[in-house]
Amino acid sequence: MDKFHNIFTQENITFALSVFASIGTLGTWICSFYKNRKHLHSELNAYRPNPHGLLIHMQFSNKSTLPLSINEIAVLIDDKEFPACKIPQKVKEESTRVGKEIRSHHDYFSMDFPINLPPLCGSSGYIYFSSSKENFPPLSNTVELIIRTNRGRAIRKTFALKNLLN
Repeated sequence: MDKFHNIFTQENITFALSVFASIGTLGTWICSFYKNRKHLHSELNAYRPNPHGLLIHMQFSNKSTLPLSINEIAVLIDDKEFPACKIPQKVKEESTRVGKEIRSHHDYFSMDFPINLPPLCGSSGYIYFSSSKENFPPLSNTVELIIRTNRGRAIRKTFALKNLLN
């Protein structure tokens, strides 16, 4: 019984409680960091090159519990950056006709910047990269994008060019 009283002294109980509290605090910090870190998922759905630029359809998902803003996207070809047009531009139009009569008409525009993504949400749309001074360089089977956000360093991702936009 004397051993029992020697182990469970007030100092040892205080020490054990402080160790348990520190472990709980550390666990909370790790969970908070994991949930709030920048976690942007992006997918290139389709593309269409032309002599003066590149049109892509992209999908973005913010998998963080904090909002995220994409300020700029650039395509990197031969160590040269071609930034996306920040002002929306008409990139595609569709019309449905019955005979000579137009039943419906829809214009598609590129995404405007910044692209604001609320927590745990996503967005998709067209992004147009242009080369105003020279012809746009030819593409290989992959394209590398640099995505700059309001949280941390720029993200460099390489995407395979699979689906051609019609």
